[in-house]
Amino acid sequence: ANAVATQAVFADSALTVTEAATRLGVDDSRVRHRLKQHRLAGWKGHGGWRLPAWQFTADGAVPGLDVVLRAVPDDQPALVVAGFMTTPQPDLLIRDTPTTPRDWLLAGGDPARVAELAATLGTPV
Repeated sequence: ANAVATQAVFADSALTVTEAATRLGVDDSRVRHRLKQHRLAGWKGHGGWRLPAWQFTADGAVPGLDVVLRAVPDDQPALVVAGFMTTPQPDLLIRDTPTTPRDWLLAGGDPARVAELAATLGTPV
């Protein structure tokens, strides 16, 4: 039930390709190209591609996002990636406090550190 509720929240806040293109200042085809290259995260639904809002800023994409997304194993669904990117990680500290990968990147943190963690998604602990 929690997974379904979480998925609904992410789906409700997700952007369409056109909305993402506007946010990024590019045309729709560039957004689809970035999805194909794993430079943006998304899933195909009944109305076409949906892109989770966590990966965007007011005027673009989270810095270093492309580095992180390319490290994510191909078998990991968008909901798992969203959960990872929005959950504080003990290995990413800002002022001695665990922070989310998204906030780490927004604060100018090294995307390679997040990519290392992202590469282990789906791996048994």
